[in-house]
Amino acid sequence: MKKISIIFFILIAFSNNISASFAKTPLNIIYLHGFNAFDEKVVEKEAKTIAQALKGKTIGDKYFTGQYKAILWSDIFKCDNSYKIYCSSLERINNEHNITKINPELNIEDQKIKIFTPVLHPTNKGAGPIAIYVRNLVNSFLYQIFFFKNSPKSQKIVLDRIQKTIDNTNTKFVIIAHSFGATVALDFLDKRIIGNQNNENKFAGLITSADLNATINANYWAEENNMNLQKLKNFIIENDKFWICINHRNDIAATGLPTELTLNNSKDKGFIAYETTKSKFFNSYTSFIRPFDSDNGKIKAHLWMHIKPKDFAKKVIKIYQKNHD
Repeated sequence: MKKISIIFFILIAFSNNISASFAKTPLNIIYLHGFNAFDEKVVEKEAKTIAQALKGKTIGDKYFTGQYKAILWSDIFKCDNSYKIYCSSLERINNEHNITKINPELNIEDQKIKIFTPVLHPTNKGAGPIAIYVRNLVNSFLYQIFFFKNSPKSQKIVLDRIQKTIDNTNTKFVIIAHSFGATVALDFLDKRIIGNQNNENKFAGLITSADLNATINANYWAEENNMNLQKLKNFIIENDKFWICINHRNDIAATGLPTELTLNNSKDKGFIAYETTKSKFFNSYTSFIRPFDSDNGKIKAHLWMHIKPKDFAKKVIKIYQKNHD
């Protein structure tokens, strides 16, 4: 009899959890990748990993379904004349004085720090391997910023792709964006969601990491006595939306969000929250012997949400609960 009672209570608890799940609103993910994301399979894997880490977790009266859609735009570069000009000039400085011509790589996946190259190839008298790695990384980043921010045509293509995805679903969505994708997400929020009733109804919130918005949008936000910044802030708070920005403490590219955006949050309405990861106790004493560790490194820290998706998901939910629940 005792065993039957235990089983009975377990079944009741299980059925209550199922009922609670069905009572909540399903939430899908629209994922926006960062710069240099030339490999479609890598982007899909990033989106899938993040979606799986958040699957089943709840924020308020909504739950993540695990369904996602990755928006790709790196293909826009391929046939663009400006990209060809950029590539030719970057390859030229990388390969100047090289007879072997072994340093043309522009893709992140191919940018190796070839420490022993001069030994293996004595005719390699061009730029050093570390200089090439950092140069390709920085210039690829800067090129893509100007390519999108200074080109209404390129920007429209990307925003149209996001819009098409939204039009093909009736489910509420959260935009999760990484690195330069965070600025694209904000462009879409500013230009396509605010003022569009259908998009406003479907849009639940924005989650960004390795966020560069303060770097790229500071000038825009400062125009007309902060009218642009206030418009964004008022929309999120007054319509019960959210923007969670969380960056790794050692991310050398991220700049976080300005204080003006995160003031005056209310648990009765929407909110904008910014946080950085905290160092674990032992990391403070051991990080110096692991300079490129994924948790404490300076380069890999920019990829934190992809390297440790479960940690990212856990922190996102915690921030939401602290600011809204």
